[in-house]
Amino acid sequence: MKKLKSTLLVLLMAVISLIIYYMVIAITGSNSDSKDDDKNTKPQEEITENQSVNNIDEKVTISLVAVGDNFAHESVIESGKNDDGTYNYDFLFEGIKDEIMSADISAIYQTMIIAGNDKGLSGYPLFNTPEEMMSAIQNTGFDIALMASNHTTDMGVDGIKSCIELWKKYAGVLPVGINESGESSVNIPIIEVKGKRVAILNYTYGLNKPITSTSDQYMVNYLGALNSATGEASQTTLSEAVLSDIQRASDQADFVVVFPCWGDEYTFETGTVEKKWAKQMTEAGANLIIGAHTHYIGEVEQITADNGNTSMCYYSLGNFCSSFNNPSTMVGALAKVNIVFEGDNVYVDTETSGVIPIVTHYTHSGNADDEMANIVGIYPISEYTSDMAASHGIITRGNVQFSMDIINDIINTNIKPEYILTE
Repeated sequence: MKKLKSTLLVLLMAVISLIIYYMVIAITGSNSDSKDDDKNTKPQEEITENQSVNNIDEKVTISLVAVGDNFAHESVIESGKNDDGTYNYDFLFEGIKDEIMSADISAIYQTMIIAGNDKGLSGYPLFNTPEEMMSAIQNTGFDIALMASNHTTDMGVDGIKSCIELWKKYAGVLPVGINESGESSVNIPIIEVKGKRVAILNYTYGLNKPITSTSDQYMVNYLGALNSATGEASQTTLSEAVLSDIQRASDQADFVVVFPCWGDEYTFETGTVEKKWAKQMTEAGANLIIGAHTHYIGEVEQITADNGNTSMCYYSLGNFCSSFNNPSTMVGALAKVNIVFEGDNVYVDTETSGVIPIVTHYTHSGNADDEMANIVGIYPISEYTSDMAASHGIITRGNVQFSMDIINDIINTNIKPEYILTE
């Protein structure tokens, strides 16, 4: 009897052990299936959610606009002078303000140094633009002031230092091309928009008054290889520092824009050096190149470097504002660029990018001995009329012809039709 009870107990324990074993298997199997499900479905759902949050697949477009040389000749300076002796230049930008305000990034070639009114205001040949121009640039909504030009040292190195200090009063405007210190001169200026980082680089081909002190040469960004002994930059060899900046900018930012002050003055033709340098910049990682300095509008083209890199290049935007007596200097361009980020693909939308032609309008007394002009404003071509052209002060002041036909010929001869935009 004891043996039977013992046998039954063993059998009962065996059954219980089997039940426990299968329960464990069932539970383990269920968890295993659950983990497999997690691997096959849950991570995919998380990726989809992350893509939505981080815009991995979402198409992001950043708009950028830029205008050329803001040339404050004596007539421009005086045109902004009020009866009480103060200055205001907001009126210069009224015709393009909507374009500037609506853009994600906007830049102006503030070619003339702004060293402070206390140093004396002056036009050609050694310029010092009123500080009130900074206020107008800020009020218009510009994000970037491009300060590297051949006129950067017109007021000496002290003028550059003063200019940098003055810009600190105008929040929201980033001055580039000039540097406060040797340490800051190696920094890459970057603007963040819509979660994207856009690098902004600005250089000049040279200075009318070279900086001969090696301890001060960091203050300006040079395009050409610098001879530190003379302060002169090469006109044929692109600086290794420029290429290094572009490469570092490519590592730090999602898109790289280079603004070079370059080219021969008073010509529509692109020089062989500018062609060569634009290709080198593109190969180094520049996505967009927008130049100025020639006073004339230049060609727009797509560049493909030997390593396959591509860029869009505006060789010259011409003048934004000036009081020259040459009709071609009165016709400038507002560059309008749409930068597209689509996954890992980053490019300029060439279908919607190009230029909006602009015209500087001024009046004149009609007296041939009167050298002063009165700047009225800068207008998009769509708002400029035949009557305005016929009344332009350049006709009597410069003793030249000026008309809508002349304006349109300047535009259509030098810019391919696919790059001419309407507003």
